[in-house]
Amino acid sequence: LVTPKVMSLEESLEFIDTDELLEVTPENLRIRKKILDPTLRKRSMIKSKQ
Repeated sequence: LVTPKVMSLEESLEFIDTDELLEVTPENLRIRKKILDPTLRKRSMIKSKQ
């Protein structure tokens, strides 16, 4: 496993892609995909390319 990178809020905002969200809690910053289901994510990417 790859160790997680420790980033500030600004660094996290610069790092995320258009298909990701930044979850902000008092203790953590989490980067995650907007669409969590891999199958739906692939369908969405195909639709957006057309």
